[in-house]
Amino acid sequence: MIFSEVLSILRLELIDIYSETFEESPDNSASKKEEHLRKIESVILKVVKEISRNQIPYFETILHTDCSNCYFDGRIKLKKEKLKIIKINFGKGNCRSKFATIMYLLSKIHKLLTTGQVSTRRELYYKNLKNFKSQRDVDIAIKDISYILNAPPWELGVLATSKGMVSGPLLLHLKNGQVLNCNIKEGVSVPINVSDVENLTSTAKWMLIIEKDASFQTLLDSSAVEKLDSCILITGKGFPDVNTRMLVCKVWQKLQIPILALCDADPYGFEIMCVYRFGSVSMSNLADSLACPSIRWLGIHPNDIKPLLLNSQTLSANDIKKIKNAMNRSYVQKNFNLINQLQTFLKENRKAEIEEISNISPNFLIDVYLKNKIQCKEYY
Repeated sequence: MIFSEVLSILRLELIDIYSETFEESPDNSASKKEEHLRKIESVILKVVKEISRNQIPYFETILHTDCSNCYFDGRIKLKKEKLKIIKINFGKGNCRSKFATIMYLLSKIHKLLTTGQVSTRRELYYKNLKNFKSQRDVDIAIKDISYILNAPPWELGVLATSKGMVSGPLLLHLKNGQVLNCNIKEGVSVPINVSDVENLTSTAKWMLIIEKDASFQTLLDSSAVEKLDSCILITGKGFPDVNTRMLVCKVWQKLQIPILALCDADPYGFEIMCVYRFGSVSMSNLADSLACPSIRWLGIHPNDIKPLLLNSQTLSANDIKKIKNAMNRSYVQKNFNLINQLQTFLKENRKAEIEEISNISPNFLIDVYLKNKIQCKEYY
């Protein structure tokens, strides 16, 4: 079976499995903004009333790294009930700074919403250095506010800094009427306002996620977009940012083409694939927008290392720990192929990087490895 035929069959299989996974809600930007403003004002009013009654004000939120607050339905999602709640109590010394940070950011978000402006988390930090100890304080507070208001940060005018790159036959149609052409050989930056992408148009037959920028650039230099049967290439340059993850999800929502992931054959590469595909505990409340369960892992697989005689390294103690932890996850245990690959890691005790494939010969990655993997249906 030829390369393009396999992709067509895979597309139909994925649509059959995941056609109902994504349900786009209608765009009610104006009404959402009013709702978010009312919620912020209600939260502030609650604090004022508590102070006027000589009560100690507090916020209720969750510990964003607590797995017990999550469940799995193809994506790692936040439970709707029976959550383990924590209190950010102004009366406790270790909470006072967190409480003040949330109050300050609520006022900033209220202003962003009323003026129709947006700001990145980084801008919120650097424009108000005297109010924050670190960027991490801002990031955690924004997560807390997102939970308290039950709203994604981008609907509150708070955007994540974008570091991803994309290249291929893809047009992004923004709400303001602008169109971003991604069909630039050197690639274009993933926009920070992916939430404003109203529509996508493309002639691509599939998308390839590449873990690292170096491998992404190698593929671009080798004309991979054309050689790989009209493909969209995208990279988050390591652990993916919110915007790159959101764009990947939108590609599936709008185009419903196969999306395959190419990562290092090591625990970190596996983890990055899982974040794109299943989501993460820390952003489980945003899983519908950030996790794309139709993604399949194309490589580099641990069982590729020995047959291809790839230059490899011994797994470290930390690598082994990460692999064993991954094997205990419910969504991994349900997938025989993923478990089998993780067991191969432990059995062979080796890891290798994507670059080792290219070291076999300049065009081996595109002309042999990727095409053979797809034709042989070795994606898991």
